Amino acid sequence: MNRIGNGQYSIDNVTYYTQKNDGPNTLHSGTNNWSFRNWNVSKVTNSSITFSIYDASNSSLGMIGGVTASVTYSVSKNKWNIVMDAISNDQKTPIMLTQHTYFQLDAFARPDNRTIWNHTLYMPEAKRVLEIDGNALPTGVIANVSKGDISDFWSAPHQLGFASGNAGFENNCGNGCHGYNGNWAFSDKRNKKATVLTLSSEWSGIKADLVTDQDAVVLYTCNWNDGKTEFKSTQGVAGQDKFIPRDGCIAIEAQDYVDGINQ
Repeated sequence: MNRIGNGQYSIDNVTYYTQKNDGPNTLHSGTNNWSFRNWNVSKVTNSSITFSIYDASNSSLGMIGGVTASVTYSVSKNKWNIVMDAISNDQKTPIMLTQHTYFQLDAFARPDNRTIWNHTLYMPEAKRVLEIDGNALPTGVIANVSKGDISDFWSAPHQLGFASGNAGFENNCGNGCHGYNGNWAFSDKRNKKATVLTLSSEWSGIKADLVTDQDAVVLYTCNWNDGKTEFKSTQGVAGQDKFIPRDGCIAIEAQDYVDGINQ
């Protein structure tokens, strides 16, 4: 769900109040969100697995409606496909699903740099960005991204840290947050079967392309990582610690417009 502004929203002239777990806002539907629930394995094939869940109304504060949802992960050569479905069975409710894997294409094995800043990003259809306030909540303004702007990944491929020398890089994603934690809007005339985002690493040679039917993407460059989460034993460099550093990863969350329920 990303963020719900001021912990509230209205449907059909009724206001609902949600848990404020991100300053004055609700993040990911609160602290009892679906990432902390047990999902059922409802289908398995040689190349796919489907997880499903039933979420009772108000099991997360203010998130109304009994919701049935599923996500199917399937794999083929060099491709990972994700299909999500959700429906409220009894009343209108805000639903916005996304995929929240953290990516690090170097597997923390680059000895001189374990951050995400040396990864290259290209989003040719993302020429607009949702302006945010100090709590990373969109203000309702959708601004054009000019060439060379801190949010410019459309005019040419740029390293994620290309603007790190700019004064605006600090607090760019909210108070105390440097880097990115924002929502880019894709062109409404784009081909939804074409690649809309490419993340690559020159060091490892790995490239990942995103194709999505969603209208926007949130990029979060792990500013708030506390350095206490270990990466896999097969990753990293011998002799160095095993913890993901601040700025050590990126979440690429294809979704709709953040706080759209209130804008």
